Amino acid sequence: MGRVLGTLLVERIATAGLLSNVEVLLPVPLHPARYSSRGYNHSTEIARWMARRLGCRLEPRLATRHRATRPQVGLSPEQRRQNLSGAFVAGGAVRGRHITVVDDVTTTGSTLRALASALLDAGATGVDAWCIARAGRGGIPSAARVEPSPGAAAMR
Repeated sequence: MGRVLGTLLVERIATAGLLSNVEVLLPVPLHPARYSSRGYNHSTEIARWMARRLGCRLEPRLATRHRATRPQVGLSPEQRRQNLSGAFVAGGAVRGRHITVVDDVTTTGSTLRALASALLDAGATGVDAWCIARAGRGGIPSAARVEPSPGAAAMR
């Protein structure tokens, strides 16, 4: 599955002309308990094949999901945002780097926003998010922008 989906996503992104800024791929992290119950991370499997096709680095440990969260299914957009608040932590290895996050499905964009916020707060210069599918209606705008939190600038 990861091979097919990763290859198709790379082809689509190349067609859209969005490959010029790819430095490193970061699959959306799972909490260790969720990873243990599943046995794998969908996003990592997709990103692994993408990195091979693109010839770029795959660095799944740039960020972690340090707080277990409820499954997002059935939650309202506001509940999703609250559910993911503070769930991700990024380390100093992101400082000065442009990170491309890979996910399988996005609905409201809450997961991607929470992860992007953690990356920017840790000093990433930019964050792009690529996903296989976008579920639901309305959802996120195709060019959603996440700014570092106010305290992040003081940490840099």
